[in-house]
Amino acid sequence: MFMFTNEIVFPENLPNYQSIDFKPIEKSYFKIIVFNFLLFPIVLAAGFTFLIVFNNLNFTEWFVIAIYSFLLLLLILGITLSYFGVKKRGYAFRTHDAVYRSGIINQSTFIVPYNRIQHVALHRGWLSQKLGLAKLELFTAGGSTSDLKIPGMPYEQAKVYKDMMVNKIKEINLETAIPLATETKYISEENQFLSEPENTEIGTNEN
Repeated sequence: MFMFTNEIVFPENLPNYQSIDFKPIEKSYFKIIVFNFLLFPIVLAAGFTFLIVFNNLNFTEWFVIAIYSFLLLLLILGITLSYFGVKKRGYAFRTHDAVYRSGIINQSTFIVPYNRIQHVALHRGWLSQKLGLAKLELFTAGGSTSDLKIPGMPYEQAKVYKDMMVNKIKEINLETAIPLATETKYISEENQFLSEPENTEIGTNEN
């Protein structure tokens, strides 16, 4: 018989997620970040050049230099931050949850228990396919978008983790299905008993 307990939880007895041995994402993922960063400044620079050449806009030379310098600075800053950001990213799959860490100065750690996951998706862009990488996305209950995205994983490894989590979800669903069915049946019988008229019960006893 199930015994309900409600014991006090002390902070020193809780598991320390900061001691997790995170696996770093692949270094080649940095190439995808650089490619994405190059698109934005290049499009802006091309649009600005188009305005100057085809619309005969009379910008001063210093203004044009300042615009291109700003775009170049933005590109260098974004790539530099991304380089150190890739080094700080990491993931881990434990017995009961998936953990992902990101951030340069302020690091964020996301923990998703397997019993909250509804389904798992594996995505690959054309550049990811060239580099042999994939992005693993975890969807939890009540959400239409993924709650956890782990990019920069080796494709074969991502497939293994995806299959592992799918099997975990199936096991959890099987474990929780039997207690739920028993509880529902018990409540149904109780409601049926309570809803019986009193005179019907008395008549049955007399016979």
